[in-house]
Amino acid sequence: MLTRSDAYVSTLTAYRYDGPAFGEAAQAGTGAWIRMFLEAVQIAVEQAATFAEELGELRSDRDQRLTRHRQARGTRDRPRADSAAARLLGLLSEAPLVTAASAERLLGISFGAANRALQDLAEASILSRKQVDRKTTGYLAREVFELLTIAERRMASTHWDTRQSVPNRPVPARPA
Repeated sequence: MLTRSDAYVSTLTAYRYDGPAFGEAAQAGTGAWIRMFLEAVQIAVEQAATFAEELGELRSDRDQRLTRHRQARGTRDRPRADSAAARLLGLLSEAPLVTAASAERLLGISFGAANRALQDLAEASILSRKQVDRKTTGYLAREVFELLTIAERRMASTHWDTRQSVPNRPVPARPA
């Protein structure tokens, strides 16, 4: 609704102010607002489905990168399903920024096991390291943040693509 704020405001105004509460104008205004609201819901659902599909594709790509990394290292192709690395990989869409301490809490494992899993995923180019402070390294799933940025940019354009129509509100820059 923020992307199409003009339609939102005009239909809301028609709903609130056009004539007597039960008159034809009020009914028309109510109908216009409900149609606009349902269109916004439909668009939000479509955009959420697109985002979920993109996250699924990203998960598949990360699984392949981890497999290639482990093959190059001469270790088992896939980590055990209950391993810290496999469990953490499954949580990156929900927790795209983690530290060894937060991974320890999320997974209920030792700090050392969390750190080894993070190192493994960073070496596979799934996570990027970022120094948070002198003693803490953060690990970012940058691609998740990029997908969020792209989704936000899509929702800011009335054509669902900021290359086709300029956003009518501030949005983050397109990922590099």
